[in-house]
Amino acid sequence: MEKLKLTNFKIIEKESIKGDTYFIIFDDDNEGGNNAYFCWQGTLKTGWEDLKNNYDNLKEIEIEWEAKEKWNRVINLWSDADQGEFLF
Repeated sequence: MEKLKLTNFKIIEKESIKGDTYFIIFDDDNEGGNNAYFCWQGTLKTGWEDLKNNYDNLKEIEIEWEAKEKWNRVINLWSDADQGEFLF
């Protein structure tokens, strides 16, 4: 798993065919194009409530993610909405 701190990003809320909410985080600082990171409630261990309730107000996030064959899956998310400290 890799860790990444993002300050220039965009988060979009989406709905799956089954009606489940998920989020896509686009890293706008990535040279050569956007990297996208996918967040599903069932796979995100930390940060779902901050993401769900505050995604359009977040200014800084840190993610722990893993590369899959066709997409990047976020495992943990820490944000400036957290009461505690960032991981790194």
